[in-house]
Amino acid sequence: MKDLLEVDIAIVGAGPVGSAAALSLANISSSLKIALLDREPSFALPPDELDLRVFAINSGSRSLLEQLGVWAHIAGRRACAYQRMYVWDAEGSGHVEFSASELGVDDLGHIVEAGIIQGGLDELISKTANIDLLRPAEIEHLTVDETTAEMVLKNGQVIRTGLLIAADGARSMLRQQAGIPVIEDDCEQQAVVANVKLEKAHENCAWQIFRPTGPLAFLPLVSPDPDSESADRLCSIVWTLDNAVAEQVMELTNEAFEDRLQKAVESRFGKVELVSDRVSFPLVQRHATVYSQKVMALLGDAAHNVHPLAGLGANLGFQDVWVLRQELERAHRRAIPLGHPQILARYQRQRRLDNQLTLKTMGLFRDTFADHGIWLNAIRNMGFKVFNEFSPVKRFIARHALMSKNLAQSQSPETHS
Repeated sequence: MKDLLEVDIAIVGAGPVGSAAALSLANISSSLKIALLDREPSFALPPDELDLRVFAINSGSRSLLEQLGVWAHIAGRRACAYQRMYVWDAEGSGHVEFSASELGVDDLGHIVEAGIIQGGLDELISKTANIDLLRPAEIEHLTVDETTAEMVLKNGQVIRTGLLIAADGARSMLRQQAGIPVIEDDCEQQAVVANVKLEKAHENCAWQIFRPTGPLAFLPLVSPDPDSESADRLCSIVWTLDNAVAEQVMELTNEAFEDRLQKAVESRFGKVELVSDRVSFPLVQRHATVYSQKVMALLGDAAHNVHPLAGLGANLGFQDVWVLRQELERAHRRAIPLGHPQILARYQRQRRLDNQLTLKTMGLFRDTFADHGIWLNAIRNMGFKVFNEFSPVKRFIARHALMSKNLAQSQSPETHS
């Protein structure tokens, strides 16, 4: 067949999760041939540009990136370690504060721009001999059977593989073509995202206020110019708003937007100055009913798309990578086909329930803070107070959130045999 590329694993979607999967699986054995495809060019950043899209990377995800050799690139560019997290309710006096010192750790995580993570992954992929990176590459036709997946690209090239991994995002084309149903929860909200400069320092703290219109987060960033006066005053904002309110906010002039934002955060940081464009995107939680079908597996947002309330999206995707790597490493060692249904079923069992619990928890948080009845406000603030003062429970929950258990345990595949 003309222009046929036969590989052991084909991954569609070369964003952070798909790229991390390619590197992780390539490390199983140099004999494994991997194709990584994406329809878009890379979104890696030039050194002096700030990205609008940021990830709150927990220690488990950092462990994965360290093992892949990517973290050194990230830390050498920009990664803002935050030592505190402060959450409060705009309709009461309740608040919760987490600190790294209280938990006995160096930090609670890192706020990292997506483009910086992507740049590190791209650099390593370009040096990995058993990964073929094909971008831009648009799939024209897909067939998947019990043993093989075949993709015909628009340029006529054919990719044939024994395992197809869909890491092509929340609106996954591969998932749709496979006919895998999705449970969808339209939040009827949008997230407004921008970068801002504060009058007061962010104190390496992640701040979040729950307002009647939705939560507003200020996430600390590292400046491209560490010697500038704004080096410790840059933040990424993620402002969740009902659709109608979001549309109004997006239409404001920059000055009116800054004024509204400053009032929304109760002037905690003094004057707030917009230093980027504003973008908004609809908030829709999605969860695939199954994570695998025949020789295809879903990874990251293609399997689960979570509300940005707790910044968990990328971390859940990196956990998927970790577990899938464990299962495929075991299969390769035992000469089991990588796309064998039992292998992919083991991956699904370990990840789907955990992700489902996270999605339900985020939905519960969203609904709790969306209700503004006087009694619920009082109960909510009392809950904040009790939770903040009951250190053992707070430490337990914080450690669970900061350390993804699958990554942190660093288990070998044999421990699940």
